[in-house]
Amino acid sequence: MHPFTLTPLLPSPFVLLMILSPLCLQGPDAGALLDHLSTAAVDANVEPGTITYTQWLNHGGTLEADLTVTKLPRNHKGVDDEFLVVATDSAHRHVESRMQRFIRGLGDDPATQGKRFAASVCDVSSGLAQLNLQGPDSRRILAAATATGSHNSSLFTGTDVSDEAFPFRACRELSIGFAPVLVSRITYVGELGYELFVDAAQVRSVCIKKYCNVFRIFYHFMSLLLSLHV
Repeated sequence: MHPFTLTPLLPSPFVLLMILSPLCLQGPDAGALLDHLSTAAVDANVEPGTITYTQWLNHGGTLEADLTVTKLPRNHKGVDDEFLVVATDSAHRHVESRMQRFIRGLGDDPATQGKRFAASVCDVSSGLAQLNLQGPDSRRILAAATATGSHNSSLFTGTDVSDEAFPFRACRELSIGFAPVLVSRITYVGELGYELFVDAAQVRSVCIKKYCNVFRIFYHFMSLLLSLHV
């Protein structure tokens, strides 16, 4: 499983390593299913390209999961009605199996007993790596890492990640080096921050590591873990 989290909290950041579990849900009823499972609205009246922090409760009102749901941008892989559900590693199989049970009409809510949802869930945790960029300098680092052109030419342009162009809870598809990256503006540390999802096969080439020394440390540490098949 490769979803690592890197969290710079200060201008001279430190590394927080976590394991997270992304799951992809898609299909005509994917949004309706997630709205039913979640305490917050994640599809109805929610624009594509939005991440929502929410909880899942059972029929008795007790907690089943604490996670985020991203309604992916419409152009993501050319697929509509696609969501990224990100849970902690300890809740990985529980979250996946809960969605599967409701899809088959076997959920614990009497109102949906026997009702099938036209959706499918796919575990993408082995294929996505997550970098979590947090702290006062995170916007500057992200803009520099997603810039195109030469630093010494007038063609050098950074991605617009201002509040207006990239508001809180927004999700955008950007490029870092040659790697396409799904970036969400979200934070859990009371500071400006972003979550970055990149194909695990391309994470070594993500050039964000050039812009902050801690990324170099993390890059070599992660390479060691991957070489040990952690």
